Amino acid sequence: MLNFGIIGAGAIARVHIEALVSLYPLCKVSAVCDNLEGKAKTLIDEFSLDAKAFTSFDEMLDSEHLDCVCICLPPVLHCDCACKALDHKIHVIVEKPMALSVELCDRMIESAKKNNCRLAVICQNRFKTAHMRLKRIVESGALGKIYQATVNSLWYRGENYYDLWWRGTWDVEGGGCLLSHGVHHLDLLLWILGKPKSLTANICNLAHNNSQCEDLVTAILHYEVNLMVSLLNHGEEQEIVLQTKKAKLAIPFALACNKAMENGFPEDNPDTYKEILSLYESLPECKEEGHKAQLLHFINAVEGREELITDGFAGRDVIELIMAIYKSGVLHKEVFLPLDANDDFYKFESRVKIMPHFHEKTHSVKYFKTSKITLGRDVGK
Repeated sequence: MLNFGIIGAGAIARVHIEALVSLYPLCKVSAVCDNLEGKAKTLIDEFSLDAKAFTSFDEMLDSEHLDCVCICLPPVLHCDCACKALDHKIHVIVEKPMALSVELCDRMIESAKKNNCRLAVICQNRFKTAHMRLKRIVESGALGKIYQATVNSLWYRGENYYDLWWRGTWDVEGGGCLLSHGVHHLDLLLWILGKPKSLTANICNLAHNNSQCEDLVTAILHYEVNLMVSLLNHGEEQEIVLQTKKAKLAIPFALACNKAMENGFPEDNPDTYKEILSLYESLPECKEEGHKAQLLHFINAVEGREELITDGFAGRDVIELIMAIYKSGVLHKEVFLPLDANDDFYKFESRVKIMPHFHEKTHSVKYFKTSKITLGRDVGK
């Protein structure tokens, strides 16, 4: 049985604990830490955990025998806390975004390598049946050449979302909708289609006056992917749409197949439709989905039963793409990948100095009384 520690007792920590509790006896939550007095104890009581509460992460690492930690903290703390745990020979799974720069991601990867520990980044949407099937079909070549893709990572967050003290700041949250929300779909995009060679982008803030950061991003990734990330969208429509030689295939699931008539205009192609639908439905369903499935995969990787597919390199790739989008949005030019180690957008401190302040934070709260959160409406359906 693996002993887990939870660092950070906010809303997303509940998701981790609920998943880990359901995976007993493979694992056990033995410690919960939060620097706000009483928050860790509240979570322990809520889930009736046989665990100890801490207000100091260092004290938790020193006093508890932990095999793994889940890092559920504001993004600016991810790198330091991950490296501390890894230096204690503790395996780490960290919430998205992995870190606030490519340089910090590289530091985490090196620490995991040095200490011979597993480092994983939350990519829970990979562990959903619809996305697994989409990737398998792309890999099979059944769709033919992929001509164009559309990725819409559209969310709704009220203006008060940014009242939380660390949100909406370049130096603590690290970014707006792109880094905190678009990261989900960018991970899926890289996982399914690979890295683009270059991109052009625009970033702005239209509706969140208590945030320095962006709430709308549009970009074109130059393997012909149109990307939009937003916190403005009622209905939160989220989708990945592939237009290929044989069909349109999308998640949430949609399939369309045309063929050209003698004059070039379209008509339905029922044979190809049946062929692709049959292949899609023949692919296996995930036994578990979301955080529970990823944490189970992480446990199996730690214990040597599976090869880790959501490692630090996967997390790093997403951060590099995000930083390239920010660079293009700020400098208003095409940006080529990979980013050089001397690039201002490779490092955290130099990037933060360059980023525009769309607004300044004028008020904040330490925490919200409401702990309920949503993880997206259409992701993986």
